[in-house]
Amino acid sequence: MNKYIPLHLITEILLKLPVKSLLKFKCTLKSWLSVISSRQFIKSHLENHAWLNNRRLLMLDDYETLKTLLSQLLSGRIG
Repeated sequence: MNKYIPLHLITEILLKLPVKSLLKFKCTLKSWLSVISSRQFIKSHLENHAWLNNRRLLMLDDYETLKTLLSQLLSGRIG
């Protein structure tokens, strides 16, 4: 059994981490530094996190709308 994790799996894991963690992990191994510093990784990371941030904003917006509607309902302004 191979005791090492393949680099493509490490890359997938690193893509999910926040930038602050990635900056720390650049000092872990030369291979990680190479992956994290590559243009393809940076592009993929930005695209992944932009999608996540948009999703969070959408969820926050939905939460705020729901909170406003509930507040109006409870105060008797609706219904």
